[in-house]
Order: sequence, then structure tokens, then C-alpha cells
Amino acid sequence: MQTMRIKLDYNNLMERIDGVLSRSRSKIVREEALGIATGLSILSSYIEKIAIRAIELEDDALIGLLLDLNVLKEEE
Repeated sequence: MQTMRIKLDYNNLMERIDGVLSRSRSKIVREEALGIATGLSILSSYIEKIAIRAIELEDDALIGLLLDLNVLKEEE
């Protein structure tokens, strides 16, 4: 059974979340924004380390997933 992966622009998603958090007037968002931003920053750091390791190991499966997330870009 073949599975289809959906592509996602990770960096754009992070920018959109940041924009919503910084412009929201919601009390809950204001209270939780710092924790959410900190968590997303840690997540981004881990994803960057995973990308570096995937390239070091030449792991095609991980590289493919990271390409689908637009974390990595192919160069010719």
C-alpha cells in the first residue's frame, strides 16, 4: 500500500503562528504566547539538528521528509 505525504512549509507555518500570537488580543493567547513561542523555538532547534544529522548520514528517508516540510531545499 502506497502512502501519500502532504507537503508543509514549516518556516511559513512558524511565521504565521508567530504573527497570530503577536497580534492576538485574546487573554488566553497573551497568557500562553511566551510558552508557545519557547516551545516552537525548541522544536525548530531540534528539527535543525535532525536535518544536519540526516545530511551527515545521507539518510534519504529523513531527507525526503525534511524536503516535504521545506526545512531542506534541493540545490542543483
